[in-house]
Amino acid sequence: MRGKFRILVVDDEAGVLETLNDIFEEKGYFVDKANCGKDAISKVKDGKFNMIFIDMKMPAKNGFETYTKIKKIDSSIVCVLMTAYPQEFCHEIEAALKLGAYGCLVKPFDPQEAVDLAERFTKEIIKKEK
Repeated sequence: MRGKFRILVVDDEAGVLETLNDIFEEKGYFVDKANCGKDAISKVKDGKFNMIFIDMKMPAKNGFETYTKIKKIDSSIVCVLMTAYPQEFCHEIEAALKLGAYGCLVKPFDPQEAVDLAERFTKEIIKKEK
């Protein structure tokens, strides 16, 4: 299942992109990266993703704006928010969770936390398919 499971990581910090890319690929997931909301939206239009890890604080479109546009393109995509500024984005995080976001990781976080969320979601998908 992991090999078919597609994850998009969206963050303007190269270190976060590379770290999550490497750890997800190591676990057998297909991973793509975007360094801004505009790129993420374009990638979602071009391909199918199961899960997106998206930073809240990015230039131009923040994570919430990007998330809401992505949900209009493909409502089945599951989103995990990431932020180092939970106080600054508390209203957007709350709104995203009400819209169906899967969770929020507060930076700095252990990359294993992201893997655990992906694994939990993958297991939920497998259960639904049975």
